[in-house]
Order: sequence, then structure tokens, then C-alpha cells
Amino acid sequence: MHLTQTVVQPHILNAVAATVLALLATVGGAVAASARVLSENPAALMRPEAPKIGKRTFVEDIDFIWMRLNFAQKAACRNLFRYKKRLFMTILGVAGCMALLLAGFGIRDSVEMLPEKQFNRVFSYQGTVGADTSLSRAERRQLLSKVASVEGVTEYLQTKSIVTYAETEKGDTSAYLIVPQDTVKLGEYVHLREARFPHDDVALTDDGILITEKFAKALGVSAGDMITIKEDETAEPVGDVRVAGVVENYLSSYIYMTPNIYKALYGETASLNAALIQVDPSADTNAVAEDLLDINGVTSVSMNATTQAQVNSMLGNLNVIIAVMILAAGLLAFIVLYNLNNINITERRRELATLKVLGFYPGELAAYVYRENVILTLFGTVLGMGLGFVLHWFVMQTVETETVMFGAEMRFTSYLFAILLTIVFAVLVNALMYFRMKKIDMIESLKSVE
Repeated sequence: MHLTQTVVQPHILNAVAATVLALLATVGGAVAASARVLSENPAALMRPEAPKIGKRTFVEDIDFIWMRLNFAQKAACRNLFRYKKRLFMTILGVAGCMALLLAGFGIRDSVEMLPEKQFNRVFSYQGTVGADTSLSRAERRQLLSKVASVEGVTEYLQTKSIVTYAETEKGDTSAYLIVPQDTVKLGEYVHLREARFPHDDVALTDDGILITEKFAKALGVSAGDMITIKEDETAEPVGDVRVAGVVENYLSSYIYMTPNIYKALYGETASLNAALIQVDPSADTNAVAEDLLDINGVTSVSMNATTQAQVNSMLGNLNVIIAVMILAAGLLAFIVLYNLNNINITERRRELATLKVLGFYPGELAAYVYRENVILTLFGTVLGMGLGFVLHWFVMQTVETETVMFGAEMRFTSYLFAILLTIVFAVLVNALMYFRMKKIDMIESLKSVE
């Protein structure tokens, strides 16, 4: 098998569940409607369905509001509660479409903001330089001096960086262990702040280690708990250490530890094998990386700009899926509104014809129906905003992996675009229904089969 081939493993359980739900939603609705119709007498089915009987609404009991409504507004209010099925179907239909639109825009926002938050808000350095661990202290100082002299490098911080493990009930979980030479200076390279609101800054002290949020979730721990550290999956535990805080992070998992805690845990002084570097914004990071690799004793150079570009490229492939999701949600909103409005006009054909006979102009007749549609669309939109927020949060929690954590953040423009799209589809449906209402034949619609 070539490495370029993609193997898609089907998930039978998900396929069966989706099929059953689809059949229940489609065939189930048809069966329920057919059962209701077939229970009627043949003679009753041959007559046109009698219009719904109007009832007193709760708004009429609120004199402060009811007395300030004009005739058209009172009629719209009564009609809304007169056709309760259409009321709930329209509100829930629009809310569902709005929720899908918001989820699509929210996924796009979360994906786009991930590299920005990790490499600009959390990390304040631009690259990592790995050093040969066999170098003596004097050779290491000479190497760092050469690193500092590279054009474009402004500052550096010595660290010990290794992969370590922590025990969990589901198995061992890995993370990068970072031991800075200067714990105070670490704040200039990594913005250590609480993972959740109010996002206060956290200092690295000898009171305990700091771990990133995704790592804390995998371990099921929080600040104040103890975790067991291992050098690798097969090694015996090194010891237990207290978690002093959980800090914000989105890509990979990290443990931040002071040199004193490392010495107490491992029984030896941390051997510094890497350096975090800060690069002048005007410098070419690729050229800086090449110059660093030319230094004798440098084993690796990792620039954040390169990693960020790779992450952007990988996440960019999701844009097609997100676009399809947004398009499908928009079309669903159009279909739901169109069908419900079409049914509404068909059921009230004689009522609308009567209004035309009474002298209602086409514009007035359209406003009579549109007023109800606008109110239901607005209520559905508001409900959909809440549902969309919950759906977006659920999706982002579901798609997270062991090394990637998406923030459930959504831009204000996403809410705005979702609302505007819903309004556009509602206006488009109303425009199509206008021509449908103009074609209502007053004479034919008022005829009775009795």
C-alpha cells in the first residue's frame, strides 16, 4: 500500500444510528400524518378543512400592551396562537438552521484563532535551539555566545527540554517538560496565565509545577492535586509532584518546573539542553534558522513561524468542510421557511381570498402574512443563537485530540453573518410567496363543495 492512499474506516454503529434517525424524521412524520388523515370519515375528507377557531391569547390579558396594538398587529398576534403547530415548527426550524450556521462559523473561528493564540498569545519567543548534551559547560557557554551573535537573535533563555510521562487511569500521557534556568525570565518567553476566566497571570515557583490545560484534562487533575512523573512509559515512577496551577495552552502539552523541584524529583541538577530564542520581527526566520544550524554543537532548530505555517496549512483543509456545513445550513433555512410558508398560504387560501374581496391591496395582504413570518423568524433566531452557542461548544470539545485543544470562542461578526443570512433567506422566501398570494383566485377560493 502506498503512503499516498487514504483508507477510510467505516463506522457501522454511527451509520446505523444516522439511518434510523433519518427514517424516524422522514417516514415517521409521514406515517403520523397519514394515520391522522385515515382516521377521518371519507365524507369529511371530501370537504375542505375548516379553519382553526380563534381563541383568546395571553397577550390580550396584558392591557398595557394589547391596548397599544393596532388592528393588524392584533390580528397577527391572534393568528400566531391560532396555528400553534406552525408557530412551533417555524421557531424550531429557524432555530435549528441558525444553530447550524453559528456552529459552522464558530468552527471556522476556533480553527483560525488556534495558531494565533498559541504562537502570539501564549508563546512570546520565536524559536527553539537544541544543543548537544555531550558538550561541557564551557563548550555550552561558547555555543550560547554564538547563538546570541547570530543576526536577528535578540534574546535567549536556557532550558532543559525533554519528553516525560504522567500516569493516568487510561494509561500514560506524555508532555514536554520545560525547566528554565531563570524562572522569572520565563514569563518573557511564555505567557503563563490561568486556563480559564479571569485568566490571571501565574508565576512559576517552588510550590509546585504548572501544567497545561489539555494535559490536566487527560490526567483528570486540577490545582492542588498530586501527579506521578515517569521518564518513559516502561520506567518506574520518578516521584510525585504537586500541581500548583493549570495554564493556558492549545498545541501539545507542557509541564513547567523550577530547577529546585527538578533536582528534588530527579536527584540531579537539570542539564540545560535547549534555548528559547527571541528574534527581531524584521529578521528572516528562515535565514536565522540556517545560521543557527551552522553552529557546531547545535543539533536542531525549530522556528515557531514554520510550525505556525504548517498548522495553518493543516487546518486550512477544514475550510471546505466548514463551507459545506454553512451552505447546507443556509439551504435548510430556505427550505424550512419556504415549505412552512407554502403550507400556511395553502391552508389559509379562503381567508386570504376573503381579505382580497374586502379590498385588501396585494401589499397589504402580503404584510398581513409577512408580519407573522417576521415575528416567528425573530423568535427562532434568538433561540438559535443560544442553541448555536451550545452546539459550537459541544463540537469543539468533541473534535479535540490529545495534542490539540480548540477554544470555543466565536467572533461577533459570526453572530452577525448568521443573523444576516437567516434574514436574507426569510426575505427571499417572502418575496417568492408574494407572487403566490397574487395568484389567489377570489372566486375559486370562495367556492364550497357543500
